Amino acid sequence: PYKLLQQLGEGGFGVVFLAEQELPVARRVALKIIKLGMDTRQVVARFEQERQALALMDHPNIARVIDAGATETGRPYFVMEYVEGTDLRRVNGKLRHRREALPFELACFVVAEVLRGLHHAHTATGARIRRPEAGAVGSLPFASSLCGACTDACPVRIDIHHHLLHNRRNAV
Repeated sequence: PYKLLQQLGEGGFGVVFLAEQELPVARRVALKIIKLGMDTRQVVARFEQERQALALMDHPNIARVIDAGATETGRPYFVMEYVEGTDLRRVNGKLRHRREALPFELACFVVAEVLRGLHHAHTATGARIRRPEAGAVGSLPFASSLCGACTDACPVRIDIHHHLLHNRRNAV
């Protein structure tokens, strides 16, 4: 039911693609699937935990899960709404190239929005894990995929353009 268009991101065990859904409605979506060869029981369990936790979330800063399934070969996937926008890493790279920095007010806005999404993710699931390397209690195993620093396509969405429209003096 989905046609893969291009790769958006890649993490430790998953790949996220821009995909096209044709039925029952035509739309672009983000489809996350386990990488080839990574479909061990542990990885599949972690992937399914991530999928289930994201499916329970309802927050404006987290892309919604709209479908899930498995390929003909049994590789699980889930589908999220696709949110068009500019990758914060690209914006930062362009600014760095021009020897500029993200305006302080905009940086604070971005951090606050990411934290709102993360807070919802943590409170909506109630899941906590112990991170032995840090010796502290942390968040869900997939929390790194919810922050802007991850290598995966990030389900946290932030309306920077809306913020800039209302705060023109700090436009990037």
